[in-house]
Amino acid sequence: MKIDGLRLVVLLFMNAGLGGCGGTAFYQQVSSGYISCKADDIEIANQRTDLNGTESWIAECGGKKYSCSYDSSDNTDCNEISEDK
Repeated sequence: MKIDGLRLVVLLFMNAGLGGCGGTAFYQQVSSGYISCKADDIEIANQRTDLNGTESWIAECGGKKYSCSYDSSDNTDCNEISEDK
């Protein structure tokens, strides 16, 4: 399931309105559309924003980790991180 651009923009504005409280909710919502987990079941770590405005984070659910990113061009993606042993 992919999140359409309008929904993503709405989620971005909701996140901006929350300020410092509950900031991971945006990342949970966006990630849920890419990793097939409910937003409430996703743990978020390592959120960062690069100088070019790209946001990135790690989403974890069901024992799997995903590297996710969002940029101002409305490009969003999450890819499973393989745990090479």
